[in-house]
Amino acid sequence: MTGQKSMQPPNSSGQWTEIHCDWFAEMQTYQNSLYKINFDGSPIVPMYGLVCSFGAIANFIVLLAFIRTANLRNLRNSFIVNLAFSDLILCVVTAPVTLYTSLNLFWPFGDWSCKFLAGVQAVNTFVSSLTLAFIALDRVLLTLCPVRWRLAATAPLLCYLVVWIISIMVALPYALAVSSKLAPFDPWSDRATPKMLQFCDRHVPEICAEMQEAWDNAIVSKTTYTFVVLAIQYVLPLAALAFAYFQIGSTIQKRSKVSRTVDTTRRMHMQNRNRRALLLLFLLVLTYAVCWAPMNVYHVLNGLEIINYSQNM
Repeated sequence: MTGQKSMQPPNSSGQWTEIHCDWFAEMQTYQNSLYKINFDGSPIVPMYGLVCSFGAIANFIVLLAFIRTANLRNLRNSFIVNLAFSDLILCVVTAPVTLYTSLNLFWPFGDWSCKFLAGVQAVNTFVSSLTLAFIALDRVLLTLCPVRWRLAATAPLLCYLVVWIISIMVALPYALAVSSKLAPFDPWSDRATPKMLQFCDRHVPEICAEMQEAWDNAIVSKTTYTFVVLAIQYVLPLAALAFAYFQIGSTIQKRSKVSRTVDTTRRMHMQNRNRRALLLLFLLVLTYAVCWAPMNVYHVLNGLEIINYSQNM
């Protein structure tokens, strides 16, 4: 042997065989290559990176504009800032971590970082969804009772507090259910492996994943939690968006009917503009429903154990 540690551990027949310590690193690399084989040559990874980069730059510009432009620093625009701050964290922290775990089977950063980043990812999701709902409700309240709601200066601040508290509380069970665990498959699960790794000054690699035994010991079952998340992250914001934009659309239609004193050309222009506004409001609700549906359908099916994620232990 040259430059490599070797030992003579017994095999299943009690005989001693030579072991190369570098074999473990080669096996870990090989298993990683099998895990990410579906992404080889795929445009998904560069597109994902491009979206994250663009999102980080755009949200940073929004925050910078809010800080440096006095006219933009008002409570109404701070709803947008709250959303931009959450999305900036998503693009800078949690999205790259998601990309890393999609391309790498093993997690070398420890259990605390595994739980923390999973929790941050969940909090970002809830904050974004609930903030969109509050933005819609803020707009409809400004439409229905503009003077009274505009004077409610502390209301947006209370909304931010509610959004973040609810998001952290709902994300906490998921963060506790995710953990870093020793790889439970060969060759790492073999009873002789820990001794060989100790001799080679190596450790059993870990996986960061949602653990079924954590849900079995949790106060809330995985099925119950799945439907709570569905209600808070999808159904409630979607209902709020639909209600708010329906009210705004009704107000727009009523105002267009009142405007009978203007000439025909002006009236036709206003009606076309109102139709475009109503179409935009409908598309906003439809976009939210369609974009968030796949993830929520997947989580419901996974929570009901109809389908299983490959990394669940």
